[in-house]
Amino acid sequence: MGGKISLIINALAALAFFGTGHPILFWICIVSLVISFWSYGVMHNYASTRAKERWDILRENMMREGRPAEDIERIDNTPIKLTRSDALSVPDWLSTVNMASTFAGMILLIWGIIVRIGGA
Repeated sequence: MGGKISLIINALAALAFFGTGHPILFWICIVSLVISFWSYGVMHNYASTRAKERWDILRENMMREGRPAEDIERIDNTPIKLTRSDALSVPDWLSTVNMASTFAGMILLIWGIIVRIGGA
């Protein structure tokens, strides 16, 4: 959810500067939006990969234990859910990049609103 909020903040900041005569600030907002989108996607990939590895280990253990095919098929048909431990597998540097783009977006959004209201 947090990654989506970052995208929304950065998109609103870009919209706030669109057509105000501040093209550099508008493009800074776009760059921040792209960084936010990229980092959110990569963070999700880390967590999804960790969840898939956990699921693969579960399935492999079930097969080694000689569980019935019905049990293994039931696991195969169950959606893989992300857990808190999966989210913790995301590297700190990537979370920092996403957080920095969110903070930049918030500052730019506030600045953009001031520019829109003030007409400067």
